[in-house]
Amino acid sequence: MGGCDDEANALAVLCKKYVSKEGAQLQPSEDCCSLVRQVSIPCICEHATKEVVKLISLEKVFYVVGTCDRKIPPMKKCVAISIVS
Repeated sequence: MGGCDDEANALAVLCKKYVSKEGAQLQPSEDCCSLVRQVSIPCICEHATKEVVKLISLEKVFYVVGTCDRKIPPMKKCVAISIVS
């Protein structure tokens, strides 16, 4: 991957329909999961602006992460997202 911006853009393209507030919860594609397993969590957090957070369902984000067998490192906040442990 060519840097943090490229990772965030690729994630938006490949996984958008699986984390969008609109629509039903869907099983993520293998392409989406492959990317989820390799992206930098701190990078993605940098791109989690208030505008982005308004468009995504955190419930669906955690579903995708879990379905793709990705562990999220312990953290309290991801820019615009407060994470309750």
